[in-house]
Amino acid sequence: MVEKIIGSADIINRAGVTVSPATALAGKKAVGLYFSAHWCPPCKAFTPILGEACNDAASDEFAMIFVSFDQSMPQFFEYFGSMPENWLAFSLSDKRREQLGQIFNVSGIPRLIILNAKTGAIINNDARAEVTQKGPEAILGYVAKAQ
Repeated sequence: MVEKIIGSADIINRAGVTVSPATALAGKKAVGLYFSAHWCPPCKAFTPILGEACNDAASDEFAMIFVSFDQSMPQFFEYFGSMPENWLAFSLSDKRREQLGQIFNVSGIPRLIILNAKTGAIINNDARAEVTQKGPEAILGYVAKAQ
């Protein structure tokens, strides 16, 4: 179960409302962890591509969680506010951000990791190139692989 990886403490939606991972991920088959930051030029180039792919896939079985490497709350909220409305995030004060970076050996951003929502197994450890090339087909492919 993906909660073993991301934990059970609350995450936030774009409105800043806290939600439990169990509630937010109910019915999801695949989950993306998007490591990014507003100050990173490659991130700022990839975020709209990723957002469009997720929106165009329009899958109720896929969830995206933003794992911010930003340095301040204003930066975090400005950048998170530019992302699709249905995305979730770890609060900037949440220690899981660093822990997940270590678990997945994130040494550079942007980095997109796709997990099976039920088992927590990695579907794609670095999905950036595939999403850039295939767009919504990549997202739908991850959902299909998670079945």
